[in-house]
Amino acid sequence: AEKTEYYLSSDVKLSSEHIEQVKKIVSKVEGKKLGVIGDSITYGSGLTTGDKRWWEYVKDRYGFASVYSNAEIGRAFTQDGMMSTRFTQKIKELPNDLDVIIVFGGVNDRAFNAPIGTMDDEPKEDNQGISFCSALRYTAEYLLTNHPNAQIIFMTPLPCNQGLGFNGKNANGHRLQDYADAIAEMCRSYGFDMVDLNRVGGFYVWSQNWLNTYMEDGIHPNNEGTKIYVHKGILPKLDSILVERT
Repeated sequence: AEKTEYYLSSDVKLSSEHIEQVKKIVSKVEGKKLGVIGDSITYGSGLTTGDKRWWEYVKDRYGFASVYSNAEIGRAFTQDGMMSTRFTQKIKELPNDLDVIIVFGGVNDRAFNAPIGTMDDEPKEDNQGISFCSALRYTAEYLLTNHPNAQIIFMTPLPCNQGLGFNGKNANGHRLQDYADAIAEMCRSYGFDMVDLNRVGGFYVWSQNWLNTYMEDGIHPNNEGTKIYVHKGILPKLDSILVERT
């Protein structure tokens, strides 16, 4: 029987060459398991009933057999939030049989004024009192040790314009881009693939008119905003990552 054409489920028209590339990925990931761990954007804040979360676009594009999603509002790497437990603890809930793991976070560490530190900081998972790099290193080394056969991908936080503004510094003098840069440095150090959503085009968070249309609260994209970063950032990068690695 003809296989379901998952690669035609996006809202973006693909060239025939691109479709053939995605077909190769589909043939490799069909029957495999995807795990995602994140904060409120992965949870679905900003969306309404019937809207697709970013990882549902990923599942539909490539035909993963299942998706395990572990997401909470306010989750950070460096400390617990009022309604969330930090990444360094929740990664321990990821099933052992995942084939691909995507980690998406960092915006709440900026809000919590987490010091960034350096990649020389010792990996730790303490609640508060550690640097962002320390928590990233703990996350990286835990995943490598406990999921040695999984393909691990990190995504940097989306641009936003809430509280500190679109380019404001927190109490420690760090901009959101600084946290994205730390994730990029960690990925280089450990050899992880990365989707750099912090630099995705088409996110005009400095414009109130744009925010009113795509990201009403300044941090959580709505359905149309989600389509922008999925189709301009996530799927094009995963097309190249998964075709090479799966």
